[in-house]
Amino acid sequence: MQLYSFTSELNYALNTLTSPVGVVAVLIFLVFLVLSLLNPWVKWVAITLIIWISSVAFFIDARQQLPVPLAFPLQSIAAQGRPLTTGLLLLLVPAALFAPRGWRRKLIGAPAILLFIFQLVLSARIWISGVPDRAIVSFFIFVLMFLALSLGFGKWLQTWDDVNKLVRCIVCAGAINAIATLYQLAMNRSVALAGHRLMGVNGNPQGLAIACALALPPALYLLGRAAEPKFWRVFSGIVAGFLIMMVLWSGSRTGILMCLVGVTVIFWSRLGRLLAVGIIAGLVALFAIQFYEQSTLTMTELLTRGDTRTQIWRQMIEAFVANPVAGMMESGYGAGENSYLSVAAQMGLIGVIPLMAFLVATFVGFVKIFRWRAWLGSERQFADVVVAGNLSLLVGAVFEGYLMGTLVPSVICLIIYLALMTFVIDAAKLNWEQSNLLGAEAGIDGGELAYEYATPGDYQSVGSPF
Repeated sequence: MQLYSFTSELNYALNTLTSPVGVVAVLIFLVFLVLSLLNPWVKWVAITLIIWISSVAFFIDARQQLPVPLAFPLQSIAAQGRPLTTGLLLLLVPAALFAPRGWRRKLIGAPAILLFIFQLVLSARIWISGVPDRAIVSFFIFVLMFLALSLGFGKWLQTWDDVNKLVRCIVCAGAINAIATLYQLAMNRSVALAGHRLMGVNGNPQGLAIACALALPPALYLLGRAAEPKFWRVFSGIVAGFLIMMVLWSGSRTGILMCLVGVTVIFWSRLGRLLAVGIIAGLVALFAIQFYEQSTLTMTELLTRGDTRTQIWRQMIEAFVANPVAGMMESGYGAGENSYLSVAAQMGLIGVIPLMAFLVATFVGFVKIFRWRAWLGSERQFADVVVAGNLSLLVGAVFEGYLMGTLVPSVICLIIYLALMTFVIDAAKLNWEQSNLLGAEAGIDGGELAYEYATPGDYQSVGSPF
């Protein structure tokens, strides 16, 4: 299937936006803009929708010059996915700018800043390649994402309750995607399948698998979290089971690898809990497979499909060697099946240097998290979630080019996990300082109080935000 250019897709969205339906959408946006400043719950709903809508694929059949039909209302959402996601990001910007700083020492960490710098360089490189419309739109979206997500979460994440709400947003986005996929299967299976492989509403099996891989580890974390309310544990278990079934049905080795990396890191120190969680989620997945027997057809293809990457990787390496400074970005801008080699091939050292700086800063953040992990007290297991989320996305980028994307769920979730990383380090340092303060008042070494006092809620008497 041949797809239209980015400009054609943008024009289609703009034409729809100026229609009567588009005018109504603008009015609804203005109402939600006001509500976002008055009701804090609006931003959590917006974040959930941003993650999900950005994963819904939009295709135009070049022969019929019409969008590939999804079931109602999924087709309308897919057609307006970019404007809707951009509008929701724009909705969050005022709330981010006017939100109080609170107790947070560092609102935005070095990895998030370096990722933003890389994205700005990417926009400039796209402009130089001869695609100014995409460059301008990409620049605008990257700025929106930085303000709405990086700055926004720097201010909104003030307590562990805020952190859990954000994790639930990721799980809810995965749940909506699973429901939309099942709905599309019920309405028109041929659109939801690519041969035997499930692609749902995400455009291709890889897109579906990555969308599931973003939500599965957080769902299993909530399922295994003893302090989580019973509703969210049951809900997360059901979601996790269906996500497992869909990842297997997609037949995506990248999606399976991302899931394995995420789950392994989250439960590396709690193998017993992993076993219990795995049994529950596995039973739900087995139940789901009974209704969708085709989901097992792709399992044998996982090992028999052969090497689908080496030749593409070799071509990207050759492109980088041919022009190592600025790369070889053609007017038909696009990323290959490896984010890092795509950057090298299309941007050269101009893109590789800021991307490598981002990676180094992220791994330094991992080291800091494990160093400060003990000072998170009862929430120290969440440090593993942050590392798992970031690491699974960076591993998945070895096989997909999404780091060069704009409104893609992988990049959005990466920014979210970077914000969570900054919060975790901030919270651990605060616990350390408060422990030393309590130790000084008691006349003993504060370090001896690390495990006794480093829990949220224990510092209210000395002015902690928890």
